[in-house]
Amino acid sequence: MLSNLTILFPLAAALYVLLWFCRWVGIHKKELPGDAPAPRPGFRKGDALALGILTAAYAVVGFAGLGRTRAPQSFLHFETGNYYAQVELDRPRTITGLRYYTGLGTADYTLEVSIDGENWIVQADDEGKPGMTQSYNELFRWCDARLREDNGPVRYIRIISGAEQELGEIALYDEQGLLGPEAFTLAEGCAALGDEQDTVPEEISYKNGTYFDEIYFARTAQEMIRQQW
Repeated sequence: MLSNLTILFPLAAALYVLLWFCRWVGIHKKELPGDAPAPRPGFRKGDALALGILTAAYAVVGFAGLGRTRAPQSFLHFETGNYYAQVELDRPRTITGLRYYTGLGTADYTLEVSIDGENWIVQADDEGKPGMTQSYNELFRWCDARLREDNGPVRYIRIISGAEQELGEIALYDEQGLLGPEAFTLAEGCAALGDEQDTVPEEISYKNGTYFDEIYFARTAQEMIRQQW
Protein backbone atom coordinates (compact mmCIF):
# COMPACT_ATOMS: atom_id res chain seq x y z
CA MET A 1 0.00 0.00 0.00
CA LEU A 2 2.82 2.39 0.84
CA SER A 3 4.40 1.91 -2.57
CA ASN A 4 1.12 2.84 -4.26
CA LEU A 5 0.79 5.99 -2.15
CA THR A 6 4.39 6.91 -2.90
CA ILE A 7 3.57 6.93 -6.61
CA LEU A 8 0.63 9.29 -6.05
CA PHE A 9 2.65 12.02 -4.34
CA PRO A 10 4.96 12.84 -7.28
CA LEU A 11 1.84 13.06 -9.44
CA ALA A 12 0.25 15.41 -6.93
CA ALA A 13 3.41 17.52 -6.85
CA ALA A 14 3.46 17.72 -10.66
CA LEU A 15 -0.21 18.79 -10.65
CA TYR A 16 0.55 21.47 -8.07
CA VAL A 17 3.38 22.88 -10.18
CA LEU A 18 1.15 22.83 -13.27
CA LEU A 19 -1.59 24.78 -11.47
CA TRP A 20 0.98 27.34 -10.33
CA PHE A 21 2.23 27.71 -13.89
CA CYS A 22 -1.31 28.19 -15.22
CA ARG A 23 -1.91 30.86 -12.61
CA TRP A 24 1.32 32.63 -13.53
CA VAL A 25 0.43 32.58 -17.25
CA GLY A 26 -3.07 33.89 -16.52
CA ILE A 27 -1.74 36.87 -14.58
CA HIS A 28 0.86 37.84 -17.18
CA LYS A 29 -1.59 37.60 -20.09
CA LYS A 30 -3.72 40.42 -18.68
CA GLU A 31 -3.44 43.74 -20.47
CA LEU A 32 -2.12 46.51 -18.25
CA PRO A 33 -2.58 50.27 -18.70
CA GLY A 34 0.47 52.15 -19.91
CA ASP A 35 3.83 50.87 -18.86
CA ALA A 36 2.74 49.52 -15.51
CA PRO A 37 4.90 46.55 -14.48
CA ALA A 38 3.29 43.13 -14.50
CA PRO A 39 2.31 42.01 -11.02
CA ARG A 40 4.21 39.11 -9.61
CA PRO A 41 2.13 36.17 -8.43
CA GLY A 42 2.31 36.11 -4.66
CA PHE A 43 2.74 33.14 -2.38
CA ARG A 44 -0.48 33.16 -0.39
CA LYS A 45 -1.61 31.31 2.71
CA GLY A 46 -3.53 28.82 0.60
CA ASP A 47 -0.38 28.04 -1.39
CA ALA A 48 1.65 27.59 1.79
CA LEU A 49 -1.02 25.32 3.23
CA ALA A 50 -1.17 23.17 0.09
CA LEU A 51 2.61 22.88 -0.07
CA GLY A 52 2.81 22.07 3.65
CA ILE A 53 0.22 19.31 3.39
CA LEU A 54 1.96 17.83 0.36
CA THR A 55 5.36 17.89 2.10
CA ALA A 56 4.03 16.44 5.38
CA ALA A 57 2.12 13.65 3.64
CA TYR A 58 5.13 12.67 1.55
CA ALA A 59 7.38 12.78 4.64
CA VAL A 60 5.09 10.36 6.49
CA VAL A 61 5.11 7.89 3.61
CA GLY A 62 8.82 8.36 2.92
CA PHE A 63 10.03 7.90 6.50
CA ALA A 64 7.64 5.00 7.10
CA GLY A 65 9.13 3.24 4.08
CA LEU A 66 12.81 3.92 4.70
CA GLY A 67 13.47 0.27 5.53
CA ARG A 68 15.17 -1.79 8.19
CA THR A 69 17.54 -0.27 10.72
CA ARG A 70 19.55 -3.47 11.34
CA ALA A 71 21.96 -5.38 9.13
CA PRO A 72 24.73 -7.94 9.79
CA GLN A 73 27.63 -6.40 11.70
CA SER A 74 30.09 -9.31 11.94
CA PHE A 75 31.91 -10.48 8.81
CA LEU A 76 34.04 -13.42 7.83
CA HIS A 77 37.26 -12.07 6.32
CA PHE A 78 38.79 -14.13 3.53
CA GLU A 79 42.41 -12.97 3.52
CA THR A 80 42.96 -13.95 -0.10
CA GLY A 81 41.54 -16.11 -2.83
CA ASN A 82 40.99 -19.87 -2.34
CA TYR A 83 40.05 -19.52 1.34
CA TYR A 84 36.83 -21.35 2.06
CA ALA A 85 33.99 -21.59 4.56
CA GLN A 86 32.19 -24.90 4.98
CA VAL A 87 28.68 -25.70 6.19
CA GLU A 88 27.53 -29.12 7.38
CA LEU A 89 23.80 -29.84 7.47
CA ASP A 90 22.25 -31.97 10.22
CA ARG A 91 21.11 -34.46 7.56
CA PRO A 92 20.96 -34.65 3.76
CA ARG A 93 18.58 -31.96 2.52
CA THR A 94 17.49 -30.60 -0.84
CA ILE A 95 18.71 -27.02 -0.67
CA THR A 96 16.48 -24.74 -2.74
CA GLY A 97 18.07 -21.42 -1.87
CA LEU A 98 21.10 -19.71 -0.33
CA ARG A 99 20.88 -16.03 0.61
CA TYR A 100 23.99 -14.10 1.62
CA TYR A 101 24.97 -10.62 2.83
CA THR A 102 28.10 -9.12 1.30
CA GLY A 103 30.86 -6.96 2.77
CA LEU A 104 33.98 -5.35 1.32
CA GLY A 105 35.86 -6.86 -1.59
CA THR A 106 34.75 -7.56 -5.13
CA ALA A 107 35.20 -11.05 -6.56
CA ASP A 108 33.12 -14.09 -7.41
CA TYR A 109 32.89 -16.99 -5.00
CA THR A 110 33.00 -20.61 -6.03
CA LEU A 111 29.97 -22.31 -4.50
CA GLU A 112 30.04 -26.09 -4.17
CA VAL A 113 27.75 -28.72 -2.64
CA SER A 114 28.41 -32.33 -1.71
CA ILE A 115 26.62 -35.32 -0.24
CA ASP A 116 29.73 -37.01 1.19
CA GLY A 117 32.24 -34.17 1.67
CA GLU A 118 34.54 -35.62 -0.99
CA ASN A 119 32.77 -35.25 -4.33
CA TRP A 120 31.72 -31.67 -5.01
CA ILE A 121 29.30 -30.14 -7.52
CA VAL A 122 30.08 -26.57 -8.60
CA GLN A 123 27.07 -24.25 -8.71
CA ALA A 124 26.47 -22.02 -11.75
CA ASP A 125 23.60 -21.01 -14.00
CA ASP A 126 23.01 -22.16 -17.57
CA GLU A 127 25.23 -19.35 -18.89
CA GLY A 128 28.13 -20.35 -16.68
CA LYS A 129 27.80 -17.45 -14.23
CA PRO A 130 29.17 -18.43 -10.80
CA GLY A 131 26.83 -19.41 -8.00
CA MET A 132 27.81 -16.45 -5.81
CA THR A 133 28.95 -13.03 -6.99
CA GLN A 134 30.08 -9.92 -5.12
CA SER A 135 30.47 -6.99 -7.50
CA TYR A 136 30.51 -3.26 -6.68
CA ASN A 137 26.75 -2.95 -7.06
CA GLU A 138 26.23 -5.88 -4.68
CA LEU A 139 28.14 -4.65 -1.63
CA PHE A 140 26.40 -4.43 1.76
CA ARG A 141 23.22 -5.99 0.49
CA TRP A 142 21.47 -9.34 0.40
CA CYS A 143 21.89 -11.52 -2.67
CA ASP A 144 20.55 -14.91 -3.75
CA ALA A 145 22.94 -17.58 -4.97
CA ARG A 146 22.41 -19.48 -8.22
CA LEU A 147 21.85 -23.18 -7.51
CA ARG A 148 21.66 -26.05 -9.98
CA GLU A 149 18.28 -27.73 -10.22
CA ASP A 150 19.78 -31.22 -10.39
CA ASN A 151 21.74 -31.16 -7.12
CA GLY A 152 19.53 -33.55 -5.19
CA PRO A 153 20.03 -33.94 -1.43
CA VAL A 154 23.29 -32.46 -0.08
CA ARG A 155 25.02 -32.57 3.28
CA TYR A 156 27.88 -30.11 2.80
CA ILE A 157 28.19 -26.63 1.29
CA ARG A 158 31.48 -24.91 0.58
CA ILE A 159 32.06 -21.23 -0.27
CA ILE A 160 35.50 -20.47 -1.76
CA SER A 161 36.71 -16.88 -2.04
CA GLY A 162 37.96 -15.41 -5.30
CA ALA A 163 40.11 -12.70 -3.70
CA GLU A 164 40.39 -10.81 -0.41
CA GLN A 165 36.77 -10.15 0.53
CA GLU A 166 34.22 -10.31 3.32
CA LEU A 167 30.95 -12.14 3.79
CA GLY A 168 28.49 -11.14 6.49
CA GLU A 169 25.79 -13.79 6.81
CA ILE A 170 24.25 -16.73 4.97
CA ALA A 171 20.76 -18.20 5.09
CA LEU A 172 19.80 -21.65 3.81
CA TYR A 173 16.43 -22.82 2.48
CA ASP A 174 14.92 -26.22 1.74
CA GLU A 175 11.46 -27.20 0.49
CA GLN A 176 9.93 -26.17 3.83
CA GLY A 177 11.53 -22.72 3.84
CA LEU A 178 14.25 -21.03 5.90
CA LEU A 179 16.42 -23.41 7.93
CA GLY A 180 16.98 -22.59 11.57
CA PRO A 181 20.48 -22.35 13.08
CA GLU A 182 20.03 -25.82 14.57
CA ALA A 183 19.86 -27.36 11.08
CA PHE A 184 23.47 -26.62 10.12
CA THR A 185 26.94 -26.29 11.61
CA LEU A 186 29.62 -23.89 10.45
CA ALA A 187 33.26 -24.91 10.32
CA GLU A 188 35.68 -23.53 12.89
CA GLY A 189 36.37 -19.85 12.35
CA CYS A 190 33.22 -19.30 10.28
CA ALA A 191 30.75 -18.43 13.06
CA ALA A 192 30.24 -14.92 11.65
CA LEU A 193 28.21 -16.41 8.82
CA GLY A 194 25.46 -17.65 11.12
CA ASP A 195 25.42 -15.44 14.22
CA GLU A 196 22.83 -12.87 13.04
CA GLN A 197 20.07 -14.97 11.52
CA ASP A 198 17.45 -12.53 12.80
CA THR A 199 18.63 -10.03 10.15
CA VAL A 200 17.73 -12.32 7.22
CA PRO A 201 14.90 -10.64 5.25
CA GLU A 202 11.86 -12.45 3.89
CA GLU A 203 12.53 -10.82 0.53
CA ILE A 204 15.31 -8.70 -0.92
CA SER A 205 14.49 -5.05 -1.58
CA TYR A 206 15.88 -1.53 -1.24
CA LYS A 207 14.64 -1.60 2.36
CA ASN A 208 17.25 -4.11 3.58
CA GLY A 209 20.36 -3.33 1.56
CA THR A 210 22.21 -0.62 -0.31
CA TYR A 211 20.81 0.53 -3.65
CA PHE A 212 21.39 3.27 -6.23
CA ASP A 213 24.35 5.44 -5.13
CA GLU A 214 24.26 4.05 -1.56
CA ILE A 215 26.48 1.26 -2.86
CA TYR A 216 29.33 3.79 -2.97
CA PHE A 217 28.70 5.54 0.37
CA ALA A 218 28.80 2.49 2.64
CA ARG A 219 31.81 0.95 0.91
CA THR A 220 33.79 4.20 0.85
CA ALA A 221 33.05 4.89 4.54
CA GLN A 222 34.34 1.45 5.53
CA GLU A 223 37.46 1.85 3.42
CA MET A 224 38.21 5.25 4.94
CA ILE A 225 37.71 3.97 8.49
CA ARG A 226 40.11 1.10 7.80
CA GLN A 227 42.51 3.26 5.79
CA GLN A 228 42.15 0.99 2.78
CA TRP A 229 42.76 2.12 -0.78
